Amino acid sequence: MASIGSTSLAEMASQPSSLQLEAKALLDSGWWISYTSKCSNISCDIIINSTSYCNLPGITCNAAGSVTEIYPPSNLNISYKFQKLNFSCFLNLTRLDLKSHGIYDEIPPQLGALTKLRVLDLSYNHISGAIPPEIGNMSGLQILHMRNNFITGPIPSTLGHLSNLRSLILSGNYVNGTILQELGQLKNLIIIDLYDNMFNGPIPSSLSPIPLSLANSTNLEKVILAQNHINGSIPSNLGDLKILLILDLGMNNLRGSIPSSLVQLTNLTYLILKSNLLEGLIPGEHGNLHALLSLFLSNNTVSGTIPNEIGGLFMLQDLYLSQNKLEGTIPPHIGNLTSLSNLNLSHNLISGEIPPQVASMPNLGFLDLSYNNLTGTIPDFDASLSKSIFHLTISLVEFHAV
Repeated sequence: MASIGSTSLAEMASQPSSLQLEAKALLDSGWWISYTSKCSNISCDIIINSTSYCNLPGITCNAAGSVTEIYPPSNLNISYKFQKLNFSCFLNLTRLDLKSHGIYDEIPPQLGALTKLRVLDLSYNHISGAIPPEIGNMSGLQILHMRNNFITGPIPSTLGHLSNLRSLILSGNYVNGTILQELGQLKNLIIIDLYDNMFNGPIPSSLSPIPLSLANSTNLEKVILAQNHINGSIPSNLGDLKILLILDLGMNNLRGSIPSSLVQLTNLTYLILKSNLLEGLIPGEHGNLHALLSLFLSNNTVSGTIPNEIGGLFMLQDLYLSQNKLEGTIPPHIGNLTSLSNLNLSHNLISGEIPPQVASMPNLGFLDLSYNNLTGTIPDFDASLSKSIFHLTISLVEFHAV
């Protein structure tokens, strides 16, 4: 028995500690080769058997000497060495920031072992392949950013397990499939940005292209799903996202009308629905969105008149309603929009005269009323406005000189 016990103790003594494993993983990765290439076997042993590896650039350790953050400097090009770092050794890691490091590789599944990781940023690289389902094991993750890569495949359903996730940014990739209903389980989610991917249909009848469950994430402040191939209609229960600041669904294949429930988003600053297949009327209740800075409805088939209530959007800076089927006249109340910088009503069926109030909007820099059925005279623009306006396009069916 004594022999077995002493053997066990000897084996335990010969096994490297967790700190030694971390140090060895850093050295073996080759990431810091320009800082360690001159180390001899003896000096490398010193690094492994001490906490001097904590002094490597882009490494932060806790008081015990365990690595908690890895954020290599910008001059350190990881390239094809991404998977050479044994991530499973860093069980106390809370931040892994590898954005803009020229990585040409796939995401290693072993990242799923980092249950204490709060920040994972792999943006602006050349990462390919799919997001491994093991990412869903990172129970502490709060920020997951992978924008501007070459990531393919669908979002794994395991992302629905990341109950602490606050920001999900996958924009500028080739991610496809449907937008997961599981994302609606992420009650702490503040930002979801899936801009410029390949999300598409066909969509099962039980799952809206924009999942109804997404409205369960009541902490959402930014929903950016633009430039995909999403079809179907805009779910009316998006109006339940009471603190939403940005809703960008532009450049998709969305159909149907603009839900009147969006007027409940009283904190909304950007509403972007351009370049879809939307139809019907502009809800007059949108005049209640008093925090709105930008309204983009261009390039749809929206019809009816421009509601007078738009004149109540006193904070509005951008109003783009071009390339629709709007008719009627330009409401004089638009002149109340004293913060407006850009106004584009071109390519509609708008008739009547240009209200003189348009000519006295103090911050207007871009005005396009062309390709309508406007008649009458072009109003005299204030001298102060003529100095600030840099684009003016007006075409009249019937022109009368002043």
